[in-house]
Formats: sequence, C-alpha cells, structure tokens
Amino acid sequence: MDLNQEALSLWNKGQANEAVAMLFKAIDEEPDKKESYYNLINVLIAAEKFADAKAVLDAVEEKFGAEEAYLYAYGNWHYQQQNFSKALENYQKVFQQKETVLAKEAAAMIGQCYFVLEQPKMAVAYLLEAEAYFPEDKRVLLLIGNSLLQTESFSDAERYFDKVVSIDDTNAEAWFKLALAKRALGQDPDEVKKCLQKAKELDPETFLRYIKQLKEIESFVHETDMT
Repeated sequence: MDLNQEALSLWNKGQANEAVAMLFKAIDEEPDKKESYYNLINVLIAAEKFADAKAVLDAVEEKFGAEEAYLYAYGNWHYQQQNFSKALENYQKVFQQKETVLAKEAAAMIGQCYFVLEQPKMAVAYLLEAEAYFPEDKRVLLLIGNSLLQTESFSDAERYFDKVVSIDDTNAEAWFKLALAKRALGQDPDEVKKCLQKAKELDPETFLRYIKQLKEIESFVHETDMT
C-alpha cells in the first residue's frame, strides 16, 4: 500500500490528522506526484480546514498550473463554504473539457449548484447530462426529482423518485418526495400514505422536519392567497 492509500485508509478510520501528515510525507517523498496534492486538498476540505486547503491549492497552481483537476478542487473548496456562484464558475470551466471524467462529475456539481441557487430549470439541464454518464447515481436522480418538483413537473418528478427507491428502498427522502409528487398529481391517498409511512419508518427525525417545513409552506401559501 502506497502512502496515498495509507492516508485515505487513515481518513476512513476517522484519523484525520494522521491522514494529513501521511499525505504531506507523500508529497515530500514524491513532489511531482499530483495525486498526493489533490488527496491532501480533499481531506483538508472535508475536515473544514479551508485556509490550509487554500494554501495547498495555491501551491498546486504555482507548480502545475490551473489544470482541470485544480479547477475542480477549487470548485469543491468554494462549494463546501457555500460560495455556490464561485463554485459554479470553476465547475463550468471543467465542464467545457466535455469528455473527461471530471467534466462528467462537473455536470452533476453544476446541477447541484443551480439547485441550491434556486434555478431548478438550469439544474435539470445539467443533471440530465450527468444522468447520461451516471444512470444509477442516487444523488443525481434525487436532485433531478427535487428540481422537477420545484418546477411543478410532478409526473416527471414522480418518475425520478421511483427510480431512486427502486435502486435504494431505504432512501427516506425519496419516499417522502414521492409522496409529495403523488399527492400533487391527485393520486390514490392510500398510495401517498404508504410512501409517507415508509419515509417515517426509515428516518423519523428527518420525516418530522419535512412535515414541519411542508406545513410552514402550506401556511404561507394560504396566508398570501389573494383569491
């Protein structure tokens, strides 16, 4: 096992400081090995050590230039700090490369950025492209469903939530959103109830949070209804 693999193994065991130390050692031993730098950046971002991650990003840009992997990592750095517009700029540059692995990953991240920025139609456009690359990626399918729900495309949203639960029937969010889509379409109340019950069984805490949010939205709509 090389130092990068050892570091990632340490990270997976929750030993963040040891993983970082191991990756610095890997860089010292092989200063031209890009993998070590990007693994270090990813670990630092995941550990929310953003200043340290930025220092490594700056070192990578100086040593290797603003290459595709750098732009993607910089996008992640912005995204994890909720600077979604800046993240989008970097992911867009990666996406322009088209057929690379990171360009395909960038399509999903662009869609995610647009979703968070409350531009669901733009989100769907990129997420559908991401789906073509990752047809069984639950994260992508769920985001498409959520975006379609926001645009009130309830029938299409239902189809995507169905896809998620067919891949993973333990996904509580997908069951809850499936219930919302079915309810909006005026489908059998028993089917809606069945989906809600499944969501509640899988994750009672999140279920109650969703219900609270739904009641707040419905209350707001009722209060602002001028008809």
